[in-house]
Amino acid sequence: MSSWRETLENAFKDVGDISGLTVFDAGSEGAAARFLAERIGEGRIIGVNIWIGAYKAVRERVGNLMNKVVLIKDDMRHMDYLKDSFFDLVVSYATMQSIEKFTPGGTSAILRQFYRMLKQNGRLLIVEPISPHEVEPADEAQELDLKLRKILDRLTPVKEYYNPKQLSEMLKRVGFEETYWKMVSEGEWSSNHEITGETKGIMNLANEVIQDEKEKEETLRQIREISRQAKRAGLRTPPYYALYARKP
Repeated sequence: MSSWRETLENAFKDVGDISGLTVFDAGSEGAAARFLAERIGEGRIIGVNIWIGAYKAVRERVGNLMNKVVLIKDDMRHMDYLKDSFFDLVVSYATMQSIEKFTPGGTSAILRQFYRMLKQNGRLLIVEPISPHEVEPADEAQELDLKLRKILDRLTPVKEYYNPKQLSEMLKRVGFEETYWKMVSEGEWSSNHEITGETKGIMNLANEVIQDEKEKEETLRQIREISRQAKRAGLRTPPYYALYARKP
């Protein structure tokens, strides 16, 4: 079954050797940081995330390779303290939708920051699930994941879902060249432990966000039922694509 690691392995086939590079991990939450830390050699990784819990998440995932990672809590729209033409590679894994959730309308500004921070001939890799509005579930596990995503979208709406074609056009307007994309995963499967953690997190969010008690109880019931079914059928994300670009 496909995992986040297999998704990234497929995406990085077009990137090649990254040992010794200076890499920016956009919206770092741990998975990409771990993957990079295992391959970076004497290079370094700098990540930025607006979420206060990111450091704990990254530290738990990266473990004994944390000495290769520097993590900054900040809004990626405002990273002028990071030098121009500093990074060899920018990696954004499952981050674009979070940008539009927590900093609505901020995608263009952040792409401009990526361009500014990259060296000449530096590369950008965006790895992102297809928008839930564009997915035809391949099986019950993917259908259950989409139901969860729709509930989450009601609780914390995403202003805009960009597909790879739209993102490619945005990258070209910023100045990137050689943009192309490909599918790299049919969907990532969650373990039972991950299912429990994900559904618990969404239930906690529902308790915080929903004021109407009847609506809250119905939403919690839906999440519990999805969790119960997922323990039997599994939980699988939408397919992932990788989008590539180069700074001339």
